[in-house]
Amino acid sequence: MTKLSIIIPVYNAELYLEKCLDSLCHQTLKDIEIVCVNDCSLDGSLAILQEYASKDSRIKLINFTENKGAAAARNAGIEAATGEYIGFVDSDDFVDLDFYEKLYTKAKETNADVVKAKISLYLKNEKSTAVDWDDNAAIKKDKSYFIFGFTSAIYLSDIIEKKHIRFPEPLINFEDPYFLIQYISYCHKVELIDDAFYYYRDNEKSVTHHINMIEYEKSALAILELINTLPLEKSAYLIVFNSFISNFIKNCEFFLQKDSDLLVYSKLVSRFLKDAKYDDVLFFYYKSRQEKLKKDKFSLLRQKTLTQK
Repeated sequence: MTKLSIIIPVYNAELYLEKCLDSLCHQTLKDIEIVCVNDCSLDGSLAILQEYASKDSRIKLINFTENKGAAAARNAGIEAATGEYIGFVDSDDFVDLDFYEKLYTKAKETNADVVKAKISLYLKNEKSTAVDWDDNAAIKKDKSYFIFGFTSAIYLSDIIEKKHIRFPEPLINFEDPYFLIQYISYCHKVELIDDAFYYYRDNEKSVTHHINMIEYEKSALAILELINTLPLEKSAYLIVFNSFISNFIKNCEFFLQKDSDLLVYSKLVSRFLKDAKYDDVLFFYYKSRQEKLKKDKFSLLRQKTLTQK
């Protein structure tokens, strides 16, 4: 069995793909396979993938004949993977050359189900900086805080297969936390390392910069259904629930210039509160953010006012 499978969904990534592939082909951990799924790219991505595959036998190339989205591409990669552990990289990002050796070594030393490293934001001026949403400090206290940043970790493939954990193909938002929430709820041991970095490129063409609010709402409600269905302990449920309420309120502040978007976020807050499994979810939200209590309380009151229009 290969030690590690690395899955890369590729769609119109010719500007950054070579840097991504170079960082993987030159990993100090040699016993890996690199599963590249070309999601019917319209640019030169496929030619780049074919060139690299001809030079490195560890590259597996899956070529979609129709565009299916990142979730379907990652699922196809999971089906083709043979590694003991699985990692994910987006085609416009890259990693330290010893990234996967450090993660895999830690996994074997500690018998961990997940090993997570750090994330750095790769800026246009070719400099990197720590990202504020890298939640390693919180994850040390409770694994349920690991909801975002899934590409910075490796996962035991045995759990993925036994629990049939996959990315939700109909969704184009929150497919990453959808995968993570499932995996973290089933795994037992999460380890963290602070000296290996995944470099996330702030790409203005990515889906995170162009939100379709209809799809966003659909995806958010799928998350709500998921956490209400999974057998989560109350403490884990409250952490996950709180993370999404916080995300909606943060986006309310970001999209204040568009009333229609703000209304969607406010409706999501109301829907989450209405369908929550526990009555004290709002108490947990405020308790965990005492330093911002007045500001967030005002935001919630504003959302309630808007939903009553």
